[in-house]
Amino acid sequence: MRRQECESIRPLISAYMDGELTPEETRALHAHLAECAACSDLFDEYRDLRDQLRHLPPTPPPPTQVHRYVRLRTVDHSPTRSERWFGLTAARLSFSAAAAVVLLIVVSALALVHGYQRDSQPGIAQSQPAAGAFWPIQQPIEITFNKSMDQTSVNQNLKIMPIGEATRLPRSWNGNTLVIGASAVGGVPLLPDTDYTVVVLGTARDAYGNMLGQPWMLQFHTSPVVAQQATVTPTPTVAPTVVPEIAQTEATATPTPPSVQAPATTVSTPPTAVPATTAVPTKPSATASHVVTAPTATPTPTPIPQTAAPATPAASTTPTVAATATSTTTTATPIATAVAATPTTAVTGAFGSVYWAKATVQTQLGAPSSRGAYTFSAAILSFQRGTMYERFDTQTIYILFADGTVKTVPDTWTAADGAGGGQPQGQPNLWIPSKNFWKAWTADPTLVTSIGYATSADAHYMQGQAQDFAGGTMLYSDTGFVYVVYTTNQWEVYPDTSGHGALLTPTPSTTGTPGTTPTVTGTPTPTPSPRVTPAATPTSTTTSTP
Repeated sequence: MRRQECESIRPLISAYMDGELTPEETRALHAHLAECAACSDLFDEYRDLRDQLRHLPPTPPPPTQVHRYVRLRTVDHSPTRSERWFGLTAARLSFSAAAAVVLLIVVSALALVHGYQRDSQPGIAQSQPAAGAFWPIQQPIEITFNKSMDQTSVNQNLKIMPIGEATRLPRSWNGNTLVIGASAVGGVPLLPDTDYTVVVLGTARDAYGNMLGQPWMLQFHTSPVVAQQATVTPTPTVAPTVVPEIAQTEATATPTPPSVQAPATTVSTPPTAVPATTAVPTKPSATASHVVTAPTATPTPTPIPQTAAPATPAASTTPTVAATATSTTTTATPIATAVAATPTTAVTGAFGSVYWAKATVQTQLGAPSSRGAYTFSAAILSFQRGTMYERFDTQTIYILFADGTVKTVPDTWTAADGAGGGQPQGQPNLWIPSKNFWKAWTADPTLVTSIGYATSADAHYMQGQAQDFAGGTMLYSDTGFVYVVYTTNQWEVYPDTSGHGALLTPTPSTTGTPGTTPTVTGTPTPTPSPRVTPAATPTSTTTSTP
């Protein structure tokens, strides 16, 4: 690192500690700290010094002043006999009264503080990083609560994306602050150039048993790591074609979403994986089973096709999970008419916790199909800037980009193709995907730039769940998230706040008219807007009784 650059950056460290930097200066400082070890050490020294100054004990008065005051009250003053008698009596009485008053005040204060702490609503006071920040990978995540929390309850209600980070990153507590990525043993760096989503569910409790009430979400992007670019170009295997499960009457061609802008230092070309010489286990059976969640629903082998005519393309909407890099607006094909009456099929559990709490989701999805929710074998794999979700019942892979767009490709992988996978050169804690996702990833060379590398070596296999609607499909992951995929080639992700992912208990009851009837008239036209990372504010939860 050049000495001149360090000298220009170091004055910003002191200003940062005083909260005097602009957002641009803060980003420049964090970017420099991510690459300069000397300045990073100086930053830690400044922070330790600030903490030590805040905890200095109060300074007693000089001894000369104390002695002078005592002398004036004793040696230099000669009280009369009456003053001595009345003064002694008054001193005794005043001392007893004062002691009683002080004791009463202390007891009352302790009772008030204890009562306030017990009855006050728990909440999150602040977080480091803030929402939408550009965060150095060496710095841990800090979430500060406004009161003492039940640490076990908070850990149980903590969700982190990418998948696997909740296990890889250590956790510790510093008073009321939860530290993610550091412990007494040592720190673990975050993934480079990656979108993070941290959720604390509303069922987290404080030390007195009070629940948080509403889920809290934080989204931010990490700094890159300088990496040596690979020279081997991946060999495309099968050209991706679109097999949309959620909109069978639409055109078969889906526009490829644009690449997410990323720093050039992090983009490297994935090497061609050498096919494995050993036998590769085959993927789970494609036979799907489904569960009808409403008494009046009749199970059918496939979702009921939706009758919809393509309309004039409109601008894309803003996704829930988004990278901090600026992305371009993509073209979406909305449903021309999607008039949804009161749902006659139950929307329950994890799906219900999102559908009934989000009016925008109800409006865009419309009414559920009569099939209800159903289960199937599935797999999911997180990437630096997106997610891949595969349904083995339809052999379809959903590629969910961080800019809020989605496209589907068929799964054509067989054991004869090889396993693929491996760790790319110069990319710590990142992986080239394997098997099904590897073939889809290498078939499109632009994915290394747009979605990046996988954040774990292996995919997570699970019992997936889905429910079809007039305007899209809901997909469930047992990692605690619901993916809403619209027929407009957009997607959103929400935490499962139902407390149960089995989709058995209605949330809420579907008898009568729901609180918000999903009705869409005419052609929905999303308002084009730049992608903005949502603020770390609580999201609403359903208030009905499961």
